[in-house]
Amino acid sequence: MYGEFAKDGPTPEELTVAKKQTATLLDEVFKTPDFWRSRLSTLDYRGLTLDDLLDAPAQYERFSGQEIQEAFARYNRPETRFRFIITRAHRPRRSRIPLPHRGRGQGEGRFG
Repeated sequence: MYGEFAKDGPTPEELTVAKKQTATLLDEVFKTPDFWRSRLSTLDYRGLTLDDLLDAPAQYERFSGQEIQEAFARYNRPETRFRFIITRAHRPRRSRIPLPHRGRGQGEGRFG
């Protein structure tokens, strides 16, 4: 699947759907204070301006299928992949030695 995408890039339909989803996502996050707090706090660090932030939807809209395919092919290399192997956690065996039971004897209990 990844090799095919790296070779051919997105179909026109996939590109249309991705652009609509991105526009919807940006429209939603632009309404949240957290988005603005995080972006405004790093403008200088990232060398951006407020106009750059406001122009983000148009920037995403301008990406062509070929640009996406080229970027994907550039970074989709075996040496850049991660492989995760998930296994069950090891559980220590229960001790067969009974633990001492602490009962409520003389002088023990709720009020002592």
